[in-house]
Amino acid sequence: MTSTLVRLHRTLRSRLFKKNPTAVMMLILVGFYALGGLSGTSLLLAAAAETQSWSVLPLILGVGCLGYLVVESVIPSGENQIDVRTLAPLPIEAKQILPALAIIPLLTSRGVLALICAVVTAVVGTLMLPGAWGLLWSVATLINTAAAVLLAELLKAAISGSSRANNDKKNIIGVVLVFLIILGFNQIRWDNVSPEALAPAGEVLGWLPIASAGGVVASLIAGAAWWVVAAKILITVATFAVGILSWKALVSGHLKNPNGTSQASAQPAKTKKDKGRQTLLVPGAPHTAGGYIYSRAIQYYRRDSRLLGSLIMLPVMIAFFIFKALTGQPEMLYISIFILAWLCGISAANDFGYDGPGIWSIIVSGTPVKTWLRARHLAAITPPIVFYVFTAVLTFILSPNTTLALFIFIASLGAFLSSAAIGLLFTSFNAFPTAPPGTNPWTDKSGYSGATMLSSFGSLIGVWFPLAPGAILLAIGYFNSSQMFLIIGAILAIVIPAAAYYAVQAMCIRRVEKNLPELFNKVGHWVS
Repeated sequence: MTSTLVRLHRTLRSRLFKKNPTAVMMLILVGFYALGGLSGTSLLLAAAAETQSWSVLPLILGVGCLGYLVVESVIPSGENQIDVRTLAPLPIEAKQILPALAIIPLLTSRGVLALICAVVTAVVGTLMLPGAWGLLWSVATLINTAAAVLLAELLKAAISGSSRANNDKKNIIGVVLVFLIILGFNQIRWDNVSPEALAPAGEVLGWLPIASAGGVVASLIAGAAWWVVAAKILITVATFAVGILSWKALVSGHLKNPNGTSQASAQPAKTKKDKGRQTLLVPGAPHTAGGYIYSRAIQYYRRDSRLLGSLIMLPVMIAFFIFKALTGQPEMLYISIFILAWLCGISAANDFGYDGPGIWSIIVSGTPVKTWLRARHLAAITPPIVFYVFTAVLTFILSPNTTLALFIFIASLGAFLSSAAIGLLFTSFNAFPTAPPGTNPWTDKSGYSGATMLSSFGSLIGVWFPLAPGAILLAIGYFNSSQMFLIIGAILAIVIPAAAYYAVQAMCIRRVEKNLPELFNKVGHWVS
C-alpha cells in the first residue's frame, strides 16, 4: 500500500506542474523566504556559538519549525495529491496508509526544501559548536525537522475536518497571517540581531514541542541540571507519541466519515423570521434592479472568504503604512494612496468569475446589461473606495507637506479612475472561472491560468497609460515650482482617466451585450 500511494503521488504531482506551470511561482516565493531565513539563522547560529549564547539554539530550530507549520497550514502547495477522504470507499485502515502519508510530505518541493534547510543548519552547527556537541546538534536538527513534518500533517488533518464556516474563518486568518509574516520578515535586519537579546525567547521555546530537541542540546552544553535535560527529552518523545496517535485517530476519522458531517450539522437550521424589516438592500441603495444587484454583491463580501480575505488585508496594510509614516518615513503615506487606488482595479478585474454559475439568474431576469454591469462593478470597487478615502484623509492629517499631499491625492484620484477602468475592461474582455466560495486562497487553481496573470499584470501596468501625461506634468511643475505645469497636470491627471473610464464603460457594455452566451460559457462553472 505504501509504495502504491507513493507512486500515485509522484504521478499526480508531475501532472500538477505540467498543467499548472504557475505553481512554480509559488514554489519560488516560498523558497526565496525559506532560503532568506536560512541565511539569517545560519549567521545567528555562528554568532551564538562565538558568544556562547546557547539558549539561542532552540530558537533557531523553533523558528524553522514554526515557519514550516504556518506555510503548510495556510498556504497549501497542492503537491500532496493524496487526500485521505478519497480513500474512504476502499477497505483499508489508518495504519495501512499512515507510513505513506508520512513519506509523501518529504517528496514534495517543500519537504525537500525543509530537508535542505535541516542539513545546512546541521552542518553549520557541526562546524561551529565545540567537540561532539556539533554531532549532537545534527541529530537534534533532524529530530526537530521530523517533528515539524509530523505537527504540520497533524494540523492539516485537523483543519480538513472542519466545517465550511470554520474553514472560511481559517482561510481569512491565514491570508492576514501570511501577509503579516511577509511584512515582518522584510523588516528584520538580520545583521543587527543580537544573540543575547534573543536568549530569553530561546529559553521559552526550548520547553515547547517545536524546539524541545534543540533545548536538550542547549541544556547539555550549558551544563543544566539533569532533570531539566530529562524533562526536555520527555517532551520530545511525548511530541512524537501523542502526535502519531492523534494523527492516526484523525486519519481513521476521515476514512469513516469523509464528509465530516454529524447528526447535529445534518439537522435543518432554524430560520429567523423577518419582522417586516428590509434585509436585502444596503442603506442608501435605490429600490431598483441595479440597487438590488449592488446590495447582493456588497452583502456577499462577508459570506465569501475569497473576497473577505482580500478586504481584511486592506486595514492591515493601512496600519503598516501609518506605522512606517509615524516612525520617520512620511513618504509611505503617499505610496499607500497609490496602492489603494490600484487595488480598486484588481478587485474589479473578474466580477463575472466570482459570481460564477449564479450569473445565469441575472441573465434570465431580463435586466439590461448596462444596469447589472455597472451595479456589480460599483459593488466591487466600493470597499476599496472606503479605505482609499480613509487613507487620503489620514495623509492630509499626518503629512508634513500639505501641498505635496494635495498633488499626490490628485494623481492618486486619476490612478483610481484608471484602475477602475482597467478592472472593468478585464472583467468584460478577460473573464475567467474561479474556485468555488470557501476555497483556500492559496489553493485557488484559477490563479494558475494565463487569464489571471494577464489581469494581474495588466492592471498593474495599464493604470499608468491614462495617468502618465498628468502625473508627469505634476512632477515637473512641483520640482520646478511651475504653477502652469501644476494646473495643467492636475487637470489632465483627472480628465484623461475620467474620459477613459467613461469610454471603457460604453465599450464594455456593448461587448457584454453581444457576447453574453460566450461570457457565461467561460465563467458558468467553478474551477475544481
